[in-house]
Order: sequence, then C-alpha cells, then structure tokens
Amino acid sequence: MSICICGCQFLTKLNILAAGGTQRSSATPKIPSLAEAAGLREIDTDIWYALYAPAGTAKEIVQKLNREMNAVLKLPEIGDILSKQGLQTTGGTPEQLEQLTRTDLERWSNVVRDAKIQPD
Repeated sequence: MSICICGCQFLTKLNILAAGGTQRSSATPKIPSLAEAAGLREIDTDIWYALYAPAGTAKEIVQKLNREMNAVLKLPEIGDILSKQGLQTTGGTPEQLEQLTRTDLERWSNVVRDAKIQPD
C-alpha cells in the first residue's frame, strides 16, 4: 500500500512497511504488524480511546455505562463509521480498561524516563 503526502512544493510517495500494533489492522489488512515485519513482539503502539467515569462513581453506574457503551459499539452503523477512520471497536470490561491503562502508563513512563524526555 502506498500513500501520498502533499507538501507545499513537492509530492513524496511513501510505502508503509508495518503498522504499530501487535496485530494487523482491519483497516489495512495487507500491512504487516511490527511483530510480523520485524519480529518486534514487545512493541505495541496502537492508539486506543476509552470512556472514563470520575473517581468514586458508584460501581452500578460504571457497570451500566459499560453495558450501554458496549451495546453502542456493536451497532453496525457505529462500526462502519469507526472503520472508515481506521479504528476497530473492541469494547470490554472496566477491569480490562483499568489493566490496559496501567500497562500503557507504565510502558510510556518508562519510554519517557529512559529517553530522558523533558517538557519544554
């Protein structure tokens, strides 16, 4: 797959070598993941979005919001809209989201620390 990026006075053609997740994206099924292309199984740079409730929200409310959001994500029209944007719907449980959040915070905190990244 090739994409074109237009600049002010030039046109550059890029070839996508790999996608940043651990698995191929349904939006670009012909593009291998980093794990497939380079054997980099520990790298996962997929972007994800989530709905969070304020700390201290009653568990029953969190569970209801979770059920409703998962139902919305299963609607074909929502899947179509998100798919056109290159996004995949997964849904899940509050516990899975908490684990994903903790894992990514730890991963990216380590990257920032190890690379000595400082805010401007």
